Amino acid sequence: MKGKTKGFIAGFLLCALIVGAVIPASAAVYDKLMEVYYRDIKVTIDGQTVTPKDAQGRPVEPFLSGGTTYLPIRGIASALGLDVAWDQSTSTVSLSTGEQPVDFWGQFMAKTDGHVLTKSEKFVEFGEEGEYTWDAVFLSDYTFYVYCEVQDRYAYKGEYSFEGEYLNLRYSDPMDKQTGDAGHSDIYKTELLSDGFSLELVRTDNANGTGALADEGEKATYKINETKKQYDVHRMVESVFSEYGETY
Repeated sequence: MKGKTKGFIAGFLLCALIVGAVIPASAAVYDKLMEVYYRDIKVTIDGQTVTPKDAQGRPVEPFLSGGTTYLPIRGIASALGLDVAWDQSTSTVSLSTGEQPVDFWGQFMAKTDGHVLTKSEKFVEFGEEGEYTWDAVFLSDYTFYVYCEVQDRYAYKGEYSFEGEYLNLRYSDPMDKQTGDAGHSDIYKTELLSDGFSLELVRTDNANGTGALADEGEKATYKINETKKQYDVHRMVESVFSEYGETY
């Protein structure tokens, strides 16, 4: 009888912790007596047996109640490599991987701020080989400019943002006013390099699969260009827009 009472009390305390963690903020806080059953429940993770333990390293046995199997959250989370924290003021259990989110924008700006980033492309025309470049400028106010010196002179400008390693662009080109387009958007998966960054076009709203920085299926590399100035790229982009009578 004494052992049964001891098990009941231990089970009740554990249930109180688990139930309290999932009660919505608007719900009332209350005590509830439960009848619990210990059945020597085993826990395995990927086929490996684990022994759930409390914060002091003491084994904590799972139990059954009302057709539900209750597991100690700290013991299971620890076995999965998660950190566990308990906030007494809000009755909240927090689980985390312990990894800090990467400030991708901060790393990107630390590497590219103040620089022109250039992508070179080779072409063959009338049997002659040539090369042209795409120059991109990303400013700390979340605006960007792209310019390409070819016969038709390509130019884009707009705003950018990061969601993790994904670079999101919203931009216009000089022809938008004539075609009635409201603008464009691209999403690129980005990888930072020691001398710039590489990116792969994930999605674009352009029907021809052409983005401002790369084409569909292309993995483009932009490298820091010390010979060009951001102001010059900005000026050339604005000159192209002015030629088309576009006011951005």
